[in-house]
Amino acid sequence: YKESGLYYKKQKFLCSKDSFAFLDLKVLEPSTAEQIVYVCRYEKIEINGTFYKAPNTLRDTFITLNSCDSIVVTKVMSKEDLCTKMIIPNVFTPGKDGYNDYFEIELNYNLEAEITIVNRWGQNIYSYKLPSQKPWNGRVNNKGKESPSGTYFYVMNLFESNGNSKEVINGVLTLIR
Repeated sequence: YKESGLYYKKQKFLCSKDSFAFLDLKVLEPSTAEQIVYVCRYEKIEINGTFYKAPNTLRDTFITLNSCDSIVVTKVMSKEDLCTKMIIPNVFTPGKDGYNDYFEIELNYNLEAEITIVNRWGQNIYSYKLPSQKPWNGRVNNKGKESPSGTYFYVMNLFESNGNSKEVINGVLTLIR
């Protein structure tokens, strides 16, 4: 990375399969950079083949092709709200019982999202924006025919509240009737 900023990075963790980390990278001067890796409390993150838990600080020196040294300082910090605020279900059961009737995604921070649901043939079933529009209720375009039980896919484009694109998350969900 050449510019300071917040970057999403998928990392290998010791305790769980599907965890993630955010890198808060600050470029200090041409030969030094600092990055803060936020992880969930109790998680260990793999960096250069070694697992670390928060809090921790690592210092790496890299030599470029033209023999210039670059120093990267990595701080591993715990930030629990990264892990608990975004909830993406993998199953929902639309019906009239009032339980689990919508594919509801809970976003963390001040994020907004554009979500598209497609069936296994790639046909668009429903697209909506969070937090301003209603989540998917299991019907085509949220008002038409009931979608049958089965596997569906979602693409979620995340944006910061200022409109800056953050990341794209793809996933699978199961609708059970």
